[in-house]
Amino acid sequence: MGLIPGGREKRMNKVYSIAPRNIEAKRPFTDDAPEYYPPAFCELVHASNAVYVSVALQTTFLITLAVLYHYFEENEFIHAVEVFRPALLFIGAANLVGICCALAGAILEKETLISFQSLCLTALVFLSDMIALALVLVMAIGSRSKFTQSVPGYLVNGKKFEALLGPFWLYLCAIMFHMLAASITCIIGVNRRYTKYLLDKQNYTQLQTDVLRPGHVASPFTRFFWRTPTYMSVLFRHGPIEEEDETEEEPRFHIELPADDANPTGLQRFAEKMEKMGLALKDMSAAAVMFLLYMGWAFGVTIQAPDVYMRICEDDHYEYECLNMTSHIEHEVQRKAADWTLYQALAYFAPAMVVDTILGAYGDKYGRQINILLGIVGVAISEYGFLLTLSETVYAPFYITTIFGLVAGMTGFLAMVPVSLNAYLADHTDDHDLLTIKAGVLSAAQCLSTVIGGILGAVIALHGPIYQTIRLAGAVDIEIAIFVLAFTFTLFKIPQKRGYRQRLQRASTLSSNSHTATESCGDFFRELWALLKSGFTVYLKRRPGHRRGFMFVAVIMLMVTYTTTIETRLSPLLTRYVFRSKKHGGLEWDSFHLGIWNAMGYFILFIGTFVFLPLFKRLLKLRETTIMLIGLASSALRAIGIGLATETWHMYLANGVGIFSEMVQPAVVSFIVQLVPADEIGRAFTLFGIAADLAFILTNLIYNNIYKLTVSWRPGFMFEFIGAVELIVMIAVFWMHYKSDKEKIGHTAALTTKNKVRAVSSVISQHQQYSPRSDFNEKRHSLFY
Repeated sequence: MGLIPGGREKRMNKVYSIAPRNIEAKRPFTDDAPEYYPPAFCELVHASNAVYVSVALQTTFLITLAVLYHYFEENEFIHAVEVFRPALLFIGAANLVGICCALAGAILEKETLISFQSLCLTALVFLSDMIALALVLVMAIGSRSKFTQSVPGYLVNGKKFEALLGPFWLYLCAIMFHMLAASITCIIGVNRRYTKYLLDKQNYTQLQTDVLRPGHVASPFTRFFWRTPTYMSVLFRHGPIEEEDETEEEPRFHIELPADDANPTGLQRFAEKMEKMGLALKDMSAAAVMFLLYMGWAFGVTIQAPDVYMRICEDDHYEYECLNMTSHIEHEVQRKAADWTLYQALAYFAPAMVVDTILGAYGDKYGRQINILLGIVGVAISEYGFLLTLSETVYAPFYITTIFGLVAGMTGFLAMVPVSLNAYLADHTDDHDLLTIKAGVLSAAQCLSTVIGGILGAVIALHGPIYQTIRLAGAVDIEIAIFVLAFTFTLFKIPQKRGYRQRLQRASTLSSNSHTATESCGDFFRELWALLKSGFTVYLKRRPGHRRGFMFVAVIMLMVTYTTTIETRLSPLLTRYVFRSKKHGGLEWDSFHLGIWNAMGYFILFIGTFVFLPLFKRLLKLRETTIMLIGLASSALRAIGIGLATETWHMYLANGVGIFSEMVQPAVVSFIVQLVPADEIGRAFTLFGIAADLAFILTNLIYNNIYKLTVSWRPGFMFEFIGAVELIVMIAVFWMHYKSDKEKIGHTAALTTKNKVRAVSSVISQHQQYSPRSDFNEKRHSLFY
């Protein structure tokens, strides 16, 4: 009971909220309002016309740039033609796409097209300022560093530019690039004014349609309101009347397990699977991005491999010595190549361990598009470094690749893309069976793209006239063009928005009185640190029986097989191993043999994973630990076979033996789920990706040193050592297989029906206590699903 002013009493147990939620004061829309006249044109031209003027200026700039470059190239101002041409084509394509979008947006009055042009221009602003900063640093350091002193000579004819622009031509170029960035910023400002104009116009039209719709008789006040532009209008946006109970208790979740369904017929099960397969194939955006990225990557690795090997040799020896290597020179080159492999691995993965964690948390909260785009950009940056090194005109020092690799690692590099794509599927797919099918399609796209990329690189390398025409720089240009296509596809087809779980969590947070609607950067990193600590706790806490030991064995096995897959397929050490001369007991392969062998290897993996794994699991009813043992044995024998190979057919036989080697990862995932409670599953997978990156660095340190020490007397010893490590891990897995059988872990017959499991998991995933953490951790490293 409570007292109301006036002496009346009223019960206060119910509160009805009827006040407007927010009040915005807005001017009635007018075309000639001052805010629609961009300052970039001294407020003399309306935004709708300023867009066309900006397009004309941008077109003029593009034509001028093309003419200037043609003049410089014809008059030998440019040394690195192979580097500048693709860069100019990329800038020209970005400008051309932006011009087309701006014209279409202005004609159709579509603000999304204008916004896309602004995004392209923002990237060009960043690129221009970075080039300007690099030029200033090169000029400022100058002769103090041998590297900075030699950089301009790799790219341009400094004497001709000095004769044209004077002794401070680098500073003048930096100023021009910065002025270019400022000019592009003005165009972005025009686009923003025009976008605001379109949005205000659309809102006005929509509101006028709602108020003065056909058949509706407006009141005199309403007619006066719309005919009087000088008065301020106050628009009230009311939400629905809400009833709030002050005595509301915290919601309780009651899980009601559905009854077992009657056994469906085989035709019904087949129809259900076909329906879900159709839904999975309906949206192929993630699979298309994965396909383009890995096809370009496999193509580049295949076609670059022999040139990288020769480039390392030419750093210390003459060209004729590298073409006719003696045993001493070849062993020296092999050891040096092992060192560079280690340096590049550290450059890639040391920053990636930190960046992957931060970007993973960011993607959980705000969407996956940015993470995918950053990963693609990182791979393209890395390949551009190889272009500078392998180009016949630039011929930059080989350590340039390590510097570019460090920058690429700060974007998350290659591993960021499959992790984020798998997480994107998990974000936007509620049905678990449908998610499994989509993940399978994504894995199939990854395998098939690697096959096609390897074959494409092998065919181009084999066909002499094609390779002589495009040269290595042209091949790298093709690779970067594929990455640009993947980037563009991601920009249009992968939205930057939260998944359904994050949207539900966000909605519940905003409606709660105990949470604020805003979050600081410090809160974000504190939550990230708490999630990492909780992941370690999952592994360290005591569990019934030997379950904690099972978890550690599973993680170690996953780390070993992950690094084995990398080292025995497309790693630099493998390529240098197969390129050794036959005179010294090697295989003397070229890009064609390497590409075909890798393509066949991935095709065999595809068959083993997507044909034999369902056969083992569904038909033969094998336990997860049994599948792990089969996969480990297959992977170990394949590695040993590579180490013992002295003929080409030995390598293909090793690929065939390794048909089951990729079964370990899905078996580990299925096994871990049976070891921990439902609310700890996500946290159990949190450390997998970090552990994989750390394992890659450690094994590179170990394997590279082993290869350096043994290449002169037994080059294949490193691969034999990798196989021996996997056989040792098999002993621990045998122990886990025996003990888990005693503890009834992995006996699927003892589990409840699918419907019961789904009922429990669906309710738990919606509970606020479990959803944020399990959602973050399940999606963070979904590469291993």
